[in-house]
Amino acid sequence: MAVVSGPLMSLGASGQVGGAIVFSSWKGRPVVRQLVTPSNPKSPKQSSNRAMMRFLAQRWATLSGTNQASWNGLARSTNIAPVNAYTSYNMRRWTQFTPPTAELNHAAGTPATTAVTTATAGVGQASLSIALGTLNDNWGVAVFAKLGSAPTGIFTEIAYILLGTATPALVVITPLTAGTWHFKARPFTLYGDWGTLGADATAVVT
Repeated sequence: MAVVSGPLMSLGASGQVGGAIVFSSWKGRPVVRQLVTPSNPKSPKQSSNRAMMRFLAQRWATLSGTNQASWNGLARSTNIAPVNAYTSYNMRRWTQFTPPTAELNHAAGTPATTAVTTATAGVGQASLSIALGTLNDNWGVAVFAKLGSAPTGIFTEIAYILLGTATPALVVITPLTAGTWHFKARPFTLYGDWGTLGADATAVVT
């Protein structure tokens, strides 16, 4: 960023020029900088991490007082807010393909019974109906998707993460390329334990 005087032969300028530079104002002074187009990478790994970040952000407000208070010590030791301690700790777990935990240092939980998934195809998308039997200590469900063959339940096949429910929950997976897509769901507990990977469901996306 450079401070300029009389940009473009005027008292001030704003906007881009030639797709290469941008004129703007900073603290009342005209400045110019290189035009940078933000990237939005969507590799399978990045998509999986984004899905977990979204899940953690949505779930914090729903945690019990005991769950939230369990993060206070870690937060104080690292000089950050409890919600940030909870998020960073669980994202580190997720990079090892370990489910998140709502409460720090809690004993293992009991997973929900196997998830049942049905899939309905659409144009560039598939609608999934996911249901669990007995919830037990269930917290969420990871949805795996793969084109052409059944998912094996690995990190890079994660397409969506939702709050677990005993009644069917509708999830729309998009965008999808045309072809036969396969989906499986796997529940996880409040305390970071995987349940059983469910049966394969297919949909022919157009």
